[in-house]
Amino acid sequence: MRLATLAFLLLLVPCLTDPADVPDDRVSMSQKMAGAISHLGVHALYVPDFCDTHSQPNGPGGYFAAVFSRFIQKNAKDFTVLSRIDVHGFLLNNGWTDCDLMKPQVLPKFTAALGVDGILTGDVTPQKNYFFINFILRDSAGKPQIHWVYQEPYSPTTLSAFPAAASPSGWPFYFPALDGVTFPKPVKWQNPQNPPDKFGMIVISLLVTSDGNVDQPRVVQKLDPGDDSDCLKQLKKWRFDPAKNSDGAPVPVRIAVSFRFRGRQWTTPPPQMQYPEDQTSPQ
Repeated sequence: MRLATLAFLLLLVPCLTDPADVPDDRVSMSQKMAGAISHLGVHALYVPDFCDTHSQPNGPGGYFAAVFSRFIQKNAKDFTVLSRIDVHGFLLNNGWTDCDLMKPQVLPKFTAALGVDGILTGDVTPQKNYFFINFILRDSAGKPQIHWVYQEPYSPTTLSAFPAAASPSGWPFYFPALDGVTFPKPVKWQNPQNPPDKFGMIVISLLVTSDGNVDQPRVVQKLDPGDDSDCLKQLKKWRFDPAKNSDGAPVPVRIAVSFRFRGRQWTTPPPQMQYPEDQTSPQ
C-alpha cells in the first residue's frame, strides 16, 4: 500500500450512529420534551413529519421529525412513542400523509384507530445558518398543549441529508439510521490522491440509488477547487450495497462522505455552507 494511501483517512459518516455527530442541544431538548410529555399524562405519542407552510411534506421536516421521535423515545419513561414506520403504513393505506393529520376529517379517525393522545407537530425554518423549529404538543383533538422553540446551527452532516431521498410517490422520505432504514455499504471505491502537504477536509453529499449507484453529488464543505473536483470524480465511480427499508427492500438515501487530508496543523478558513435548497443542482 502506498504512503499516500496510508496518509489518507476516509470517513463514511452516518448522521446518527456516531455520537460526535449528534448536537448536544438535540439531546437536551429531547429530554426536556420527554419530561413535559410525561408530566401531562400522555400515553401514546406520535411525531409526524413537520410540514411546510402549504401543508406539504418536505425533507428537512421529515428529517428532524424522525430525529426527535427517536431521541424522545430514548427518554420516554411513562409513555410510548409510536413507530413512524407503522404509522406511515397506516396512513398510506388510507391515502394520507403526515400532513393530513390536522384535517378535521382525518384526525379523529387517526387517533381512534391508533389510540394516540399526543401529537408533536412542528415546522422547520432555515435562517442565517440555523435551523429554527417551532414544536407544538397537541392533544388527541389537535388542541395545543405546550410550545417549544429550538434552533440548531448548520453542520456538514445535517446539510448532507438534503435534498432528501423519497419513495417514488415523493413520500415518505428515507434517511439512513432512521425509521428502520439501514446505511448503504460501499463495495467498490477508489480514494483520490493525497498530496503530502495537503490538510483539511472535504464533505460531499451524494445520493446512493436503490441500485447502489452514486448520483447527484455536491460539495457541502469545500477545501480547494482541484481537490473538490478530484473527490467528486472518484465518488462517481463508487458502488454500494444499497440501503434497505424495514421490509428489506432497497431504497435510495442521501449520505455524507468526508475526505480528511491530514497535515501538521489546521489553517483553512471556516467552512462556507449554504442551506441545501440553494444547492439542488448536481456538481
